[in-house]
Amino acid sequence: MDDDEFAFDDDIDLDELQKVEDAAIVTLTQQPAARGRIEVPGTDLGSAAGYHLSYGQARVAQLRRDGSDLRRSTTGESMGQELGIGGAPPRRSTSDLSAIAPQQGVPPRWQQPRSYSSNLSTVGQVPSPAALPSPPPLPQLPTTTKTTNPIPTNPSDLVKELEALRAQNSSLQSSLATSTTLLSSHAGQISLLRSNLSRLSTSHSAALISAKQEVREAEESARRELESLKGELERERVEKGFLEREVREVGEMSKELRAKLAAGGASAETPRKKTNGDAGGWVGQREFEGNDDQIIRRKRRRTTSANQPHDAPVPETDESEAPIVVVPAVKAEEHDRLDFIHELIAYTPPFASSTSYIALSTCTLPKSSLPISTSLTHQILIDSSVLTAESLPKRVLEVLLDMANKIEQEQMWPALVHLFFLAEWTMICHPHIETLRETLEGWLAFTKRVIAQEMIPRIQSTDLDAETDPAEGALESVDAAWQVLETLLFVVGAAGSKEEDTIRKIWGTLGLEWTLMSLHPKQRSAVTSAALRTLHRSITPTSLGPLLPPSIDSNTSDETERAKERTYLFDALTKYLIRPQTSLTLKCLVIDVLARNHSLHSSTLQPRTEKMLIPRLIRCITSTVTFAYNRPSAPSPPLTTLLRSSVRLLRSIAPVDKPEQLLQEIVSAGTGTFQAFVVGMTRVAFDEWEGEEEGWGDDVAEFAREVLECGVSPEEGDQIYEVMYT
Repeated sequence: MDDDEFAFDDDIDLDELQKVEDAAIVTLTQQPAARGRIEVPGTDLGSAAGYHLSYGQARVAQLRRDGSDLRRSTTGESMGQELGIGGAPPRRSTSDLSAIAPQQGVPPRWQQPRSYSSNLSTVGQVPSPAALPSPPPLPQLPTTTKTTNPIPTNPSDLVKELEALRAQNSSLQSSLATSTTLLSSHAGQISLLRSNLSRLSTSHSAALISAKQEVREAEESARRELESLKGELERERVEKGFLEREVREVGEMSKELRAKLAAGGASAETPRKKTNGDAGGWVGQREFEGNDDQIIRRKRRRTTSANQPHDAPVPETDESEAPIVVVPAVKAEEHDRLDFIHELIAYTPPFASSTSYIALSTCTLPKSSLPISTSLTHQILIDSSVLTAESLPKRVLEVLLDMANKIEQEQMWPALVHLFFLAEWTMICHPHIETLRETLEGWLAFTKRVIAQEMIPRIQSTDLDAETDPAEGALESVDAAWQVLETLLFVVGAAGSKEEDTIRKIWGTLGLEWTLMSLHPKQRSAVTSAALRTLHRSITPTSLGPLLPPSIDSNTSDETERAKERTYLFDALTKYLIRPQTSLTLKCLVIDVLARNHSLHSSTLQPRTEKMLIPRLIRCITSTVTFAYNRPSAPSPPLTTLLRSSVRLLRSIAPVDKPEQLLQEIVSAGTGTFQAFVVGMTRVAFDEWEGEEEGWGDDVAEFAREVLECGVSPEEGDQIYEVMYT
C-alpha cells in the first residue's frame, strides 16, 4: 500500500484530532488494572490473554505517531519539544500498526485500515467504552503477572523512576561490594583452613612413617635379640655336649680302672688331664706324659709285664707294687684334624708379643659368659666327627666371620683386629682356599664394610684436622681389613690364570667407586698404600682392578662408559705423581702399578692411551731429579728407585718412533711442561756421577737421551749440555 494514501487533507481540524487522541489515551489508560492486566468493562479481556496492555500501548503509539505527523506539517517540532524529545520520530505508515497488531493478538478485522481518512472519521466519532463492540473470544492462554509497576508516561514520573532506579542501583552496588568483601574474607579463611589441613596431613604422614619406622626397628631389634638368644642357647647346648662327652669319657676310664683294680687287687692313680691354660681354656685337647704308643702316668720299678702288649691282661701283683696303667694313644685321624687347631692357637702375628688366641681369651661379648676364644673353639668343634683336615679351615673361616660380625656390632675393635689376623693365617695355610668362594665372598663384603666406615666420612669431611680421635683400635681394624683383602687377592692370584675369573668377581663386588674413594687425597697414606698394593696384586692380562674387559655383546655406549672409567682410574693414580706432599713410597707404588699393567700388554687397558700420563710422568721425573740435585748427600734408595722406574716406564710408553706426537702431547699439557721435560731429561741423560751406586744407571741415561731427542734437535741438545755443565 502506498504511503500517499495516508497523507492528511488540509481541511482536517487538528484540535479535533488532539481531542480524539486524548480521549483514546484516557479510555485506554484509566481502566482499572490488577497485577499489570487491563480490564475493559463489557469485554472478556481479563480472561482472554489476547487483550493485554500491549495492544492498548500499540494503539496509543499509533495514534501519537499519526498526531505527530499531523502537527509536524503545521507546527514543526513543537510537539516533540513539549514532550522533551530531541526530534520528531520519523514518519511511519499505518502499516506499522498492522505489523504489530497481529503479534499482540489483535483481531483480524481491526488490522490495517484501508485509508487514513476512514480511520480519521472513525476516530472522530469516539464511542463510549460501553458501546465498544465485543471482540471475538480468544483461546485460553496462560496469563503472566508483571512484578513491576506500569511504565509512567509523565516525564516527572520518569525522572522519579530513574532516581529510584539509581538509588536501587547504588544500594545494589553497596550490597555487591559488601558481598565481595565477605567473599574475599571467606576465601581467605578457606585458604587458611586448606593450608592447615595440608600441614596437618603432612605432619600426620610424617608421624605415621616415623611410627612405622619405629615399629620396624623394634621388630628388627627383637629379631636380632631372638637370634642372639638362639645363638646363646646353641652355645650352651654345645658346651653341654662337651661336658657330657667329658663325663662319658671319665666314666669309661673309671670303669676301666675299676676293672683293672679288681683284677689286680691294688689301687692305681687315674690319668691326670692337662689343659692348655694358655689357649684360653680350650676344651678337648689332652696331653699325657709319655710317647705315642703308651703313656705311663706313674713310674715305678718296672716288671716283665711292662713289655707285654696293650691288650694283654694285667698280671696279678702284690700289694707293694702298683700296676702300670696303659692308655691307648689318640687316633692318627684325630691328630691330623686337630693339628690345624693347635697351629691356629699358637699363631702369633709378626708384631705381637703373644698369640691372638690368648688376646681373645681376655675379651667377652656382652651377652655371653664365655671368652671369645672358648666360644670360637666350641663352635669350631661343634660336630668334630664330620670335620676333616680339608674341611676344618672352611669351618674356621665361617666361625670367625660370624664372630667378626658380632664383634663389629659391639665395636670391640681390638678383638676384631685379632680375628682378622686369624682369618689371614687360615687363608694362607689352606692349600685350596680359592675353592671356598662363598666363604671368601662373605669375608670380602665384611672387609669392604669395615674399610668404608673410615673412607666415606673422611671424604665427606671439610676439615680433617678438626675431627675427633677415632675409637681405640678402629684404625688398626681398618688396616687389618686391608691386610685380609690383600691376602685374599694374593692367595687367589697364586692359583694362576685359572682363578682370573675369581679376581674379576672380587673387583666386581668392590666396584670402581670404592676404588676411587680409597685413592682419594683425603685418605690416610696407609689406606692409599693398601689400595695400591691391592691393585698391583690383581692385575691380569685382561683387567686392572675394577676395569674389567669388554663383554662379547658390548656396544658403543658400553665402550664409551668403559673409556670414562679408565680415565677416572688413571687420573686418580697419576695425581699422586705430581702432588708435592706425596711420599716417595706412594709414588713408587703408583709407578709399579702402571709398569705392571703395561708389561702385561693389555690391549684394552694400555696407559699409553691416557693423555695426562706422559706429562705427569715427566713432571714427576723432573721434580725427583731436581730434589736429588738440591740435596748435598747422595740420593736415598727410594728416590733412586723412583727415578729409575719412572724413566723406564716413560721410555716404554712414549711414542719415540713418532716425535711429533710426543712433542704435541708435551706441549698441549700446559705451560711449563716442555721446560720440565728439557730440564729433567737433560739432567738424567747427562749424569756424570761416578759409581754405579750413586748414579741412575747407564740404561736409564740412555733411555732419557732417546726421549730427549724426540723433543729437541742434536744441536739444541749440545747447547743445553754446555749451558748446564760449563
